[in-house]
Amino acid sequence: RLALRRGEFRRFERRQGALFAEQMLRDRHGVVQSAEEFARGFIASADLPALREAAAKLAEGSSRDQDTSERLTRAIECMAAGDAEAMAACFAFALTDKGDLRSSFATKGTQTAHPWLEPRVRAFAEACAEAKQELNAIERAEDAVAALALALKLDQAYADAKDRAGVLDFDDLIEHAQALLQRSEAAPWVLYKLDGGLDHILIDEGQDTSPAQWELIKPLQNEFFAGAGARETPRTVFSVGDPKQSIYAFQGADPERFLSEAQSLAARAAAAEQNFRAPDLRTSFRSAPEILRAVDETIKGKPLISGPGAANEIVHLASRGDESGVVEVWPWTPRPIVSDTEPWDAPIDVETGTSAPAQLAKAIAQRVKAMIEAREGVWEKGVLRPMHAGDVLALVRTRGAMFRELIKAFKRAGLPVAGADRMVLRDELAVEDALALMRVALDPADDLALACVIKGPWIDLTDDDTDLFPLAYGREKGETLMARLVASTDERYAGARAFVSELVKRRGADPFSFLSWALETPHGGGPSGWARVFARLGPETRDPLEELLQRALRPAHHVAPTLQRFLYDVEIDAGQVKRELEAE
Repeated sequence: RLALRRGEFRRFERRQGALFAEQMLRDRHGVVQSAEEFARGFIASADLPALREAAAKLAEGSSRDQDTSERLTRAIECMAAGDAEAMAACFAFALTDKGDLRSSFATKGTQTAHPWLEPRVRAFAEACAEAKQELNAIERAEDAVAALALALKLDQAYADAKDRAGVLDFDDLIEHAQALLQRSEAAPWVLYKLDGGLDHILIDEGQDTSPAQWELIKPLQNEFFAGAGARETPRTVFSVGDPKQSIYAFQGADPERFLSEAQSLAARAAAAEQNFRAPDLRTSFRSAPEILRAVDETIKGKPLISGPGAANEIVHLASRGDESGVVEVWPWTPRPIVSDTEPWDAPIDVETGTSAPAQLAKAIAQRVKAMIEAREGVWEKGVLRPMHAGDVLALVRTRGAMFRELIKAFKRAGLPVAGADRMVLRDELAVEDALALMRVALDPADDLALACVIKGPWIDLTDDDTDLFPLAYGREKGETLMARLVASTDERYAGARAFVSELVKRRGADPFSFLSWALETPHGGGPSGWARVFARLGPETRDPLEELLQRALRPAHHVAPTLQRFLYDVEIDAGQVKRELEAE
């Protein structure tokens, strides 16, 4: 989150200062001392002799009273000894496991015999409950201060890295431009020079424009509303946006700011006696009428968004009124009933060919193929023509099982597929198999990585019982799987020995050369790595492996392109890869 809001953090640090920010965090939580100082003060204020007397009387009562006495005695002993666990012992005495104050501290018989006992013990317990709240506030404040200190270090490290690389990020561009236009001594002259060349200002996606970006735009507009002395050439400010579509709140976008800027613009235009218009854009130039009606019927009568810009009803108008469309609603694909399987047969998250996502994906692929073969028509610039594969776009809510099964089904149906627009490399089995090759090359003693390679597409000894178990079972303490493989005289492992030996020899290669050799070269007199992977995992694995190859061609700045560095970078990077796709 800090990485996405660095500009906001730097502005906060510049205005407040790190030391003031720490104090502000403590003040916000009402903290005036450390946890240790508070604990010492709490213990010093406790009337230990009075509490010992209460504990002694409780010990004479019922079993429940005796339990209470034991907890109270434990708290007293810890406080008297200055034990670090004193506060925890006090909380265990006073509070339930859920953190609530206990309902009573003495049975009715004990209360009758000693009327003073319950009030005395309850007063101490209530003080413990208040102390717990105070310590929670101190802990939150200390966590926030620690997070601030870490953020300052990370931000400085990030700034140093940018300086070394000689680059600016997006927040830098906004911040430096703001400084130039608003805070520098040259700001009036810069605005004067800019004003001479500005006739139109366009703000697209206004609902996702951050407050810092709006502040950057404001000084550029000032001369547009100067009134007397302003240029006679018509000048415009145009902003378009839809608060319902704001998706960048995590980057500081504020749809309410878009609406307030519209009101501000209207007021400035009125004061300068200029025109202002705020039309509603209800006409769609993309979708056919049938699709828009289906959307409207789906949300009709359902509660819509609240807050600024909320509407009671949304109606879409189609510009393409003379072009027909179709919406198909398919029945729910039921989960198939399958016989019990052995738990060790396959991972529980593997989608089989009979799973609901696989069945639905196959049906969709067959439907698309039938439409293309039947030369069903699609509209393009007002002309009806036969459809082809490039006209089909598959949209999914998440890139989960259905997403993967769709790509498989399209390719198995013989349809040209551009592939996934985004992917997480570490989620792809073929990528994990390729990375396992690197792990073994770097560390042949990595038993898990070697087992993955032996069972993977390149060696393809897949049976645990007949292939891997005989090789791994019965090893001496400290004996690696690699040592057992090298020592084995079993002919079925000959290809594995040769391939792994070649892997180790190539540990010094750069990542691209290593992967190219693994994929392009025929191994053991058999097919190439590509062919082996396709045979095992399907042709849909080409896309992620090609992305891995592309990444290998882009080594990190100022870092040698080694297998170890490449493997580290890929393993710690959980981000998505965005791909540029081209339709047929």
